[in-house]
Amino acid sequence: MCIAVFNMLGPIIFKLLNIKIIVLIGLGILVACIAVVANYVKSFVMLEVFMCVLMGLGMGLVYTSVMMSAWQWFGERRGLASGILMAGYALGPLILSSISLPILGKGGIINPKIPKLDFYPQSVTDNVPKMYNTLMYVWIGIWIFAVLLVHENPEVKINKQRNAGKENTTAPPENKVTVKEALTSKSFWIIWFMCLFGVAFGLWISGLFKAFNTHLPASVLNTAGQLGFIFNAVGRVSFGALSDKIGFKKTYLIVMVL
Repeated sequence: MCIAVFNMLGPIIFKLLNIKIIVLIGLGILVACIAVVANYVKSFVMLEVFMCVLMGLGMGLVYTSVMMSAWQWFGERRGLASGILMAGYALGPLILSSISLPILGKGGIINPKIPKLDFYPQSVTDNVPKMYNTLMYVWIGIWIFAVLLVHENPEVKINKQRNAGKENTTAPPENKVTVKEALTSKSFWIIWFMCLFGVAFGLWISGLFKAFNTHLPASVLNTAGQLGFIFNAVGRVSFGALSDKIGFKKTYLIVMVL
């Protein structure tokens, strides 16, 4: 929920700050939150503040801003650009889980006497801070590379500077709407509910699929989850590229049918 709310800040901040500064701030918040959670958080309330609210702020700033920066390099192929970026978002858990799970060790089981509650051995619980500290160093590496590598398209930036404060009478009119016009349009809310009942349902299943298959071994569930991440990434790139060719509505119809 926090990520969804703070995602709306990305396009606003992108118009005000350079993408490097946005990535520096956004990922910096993520790294700081992981460091605090791993070493200082002792209560559930503080865990919610750092893991949900503040990390949601950092991810929200970076997610949409980086996507808008990528659009500058892909021209009219925005669907492909978005698909590639979101594929990385899908593969992230696959890569990070290969680091975190060996640190936690084996033993994550469900108590058959109390099926509604999950209990893990103390050895797993004791390794959680170590896991977060390890992931913190991974995120620091990602943070450094991201700040060094990401940048805006200089041609687009120059064109913005040239056209700033000037009315371009030779360019064709762009089909732009204000936020107020979008919020009062029928099409906006149709798309919003499509995402709510389509995309959100898929995210819910991906996060809870293990809870519906508690009778299966953990190795089987982990393999199923990893395959899901891979096909998720492939689908995002494929359908993103397809939307550039046949349009959003037809592509989304195909996705919903599948």
